[in-house]
Amino acid sequence: MNNDYQNKSEKELLELTLQGEQNAFGVLVKEYQGKLRAYAARYVYSSEDILDLVQDSFLDALKNLEKFDLAREFNPWIRRILHNNIIDFYHSSKKKRSLNLSIVDEAILEYISESPEDNEIKEDKILLLRNCISDLKGPQKDLIIARYFERISVKQLADVANQSETSISMKLMRIREKLKKCMEAKLPNPN
Repeated sequence: MNNDYQNKSEKELLELTLQGEQNAFGVLVKEYQGKLRAYAARYVYSSEDILDLVQDSFLDALKNLEKFDLAREFNPWIRRILHNNIIDFYHSSKKKRSLNLSIVDEAILEYISESPEDNEIKEDKILLLRNCISDLKGPQKDLIIARYFERISVKQLADVANQSETSISMKLMRIREKLKKCMEAKLPNPN
């Protein structure tokens, strides 16, 4: 990417993009993609779906950039596009694991909930989850326990770890993916 774009303001980058300079838009993508991935990770659990949604949002923004009011900030607009894409994803997607709560989140919710529904199934999932959590390495295990079992907020975890909320959210997403794969591998095949 051309270093000439690095010192440009957001508005200047958008103006250059409107004039056909695609590399200027690339600087904005680089700046906002981490924040947008973290935002999407709050609602979508598959890292592949998150990446697709963020990429689609940037493409939608680029396609509709001439409609954007350059007097406004870009971040709220691109975030709104992503938010709308997430809603569309839930309305149109048939992907069971991405659309519904993942198997890991179901087990976590069952563990912390008080309802006595299907105790045998619930206990099996919880035992499976505990087994998979015990397979995690120390920092991963500590993070998942702190977030879901001790109910510590992402903000508090970020403050304690001296990391950004984005970083903690992405780590949690990766750990959930790892736990999901572990649980799915250990579940008996229903067929």
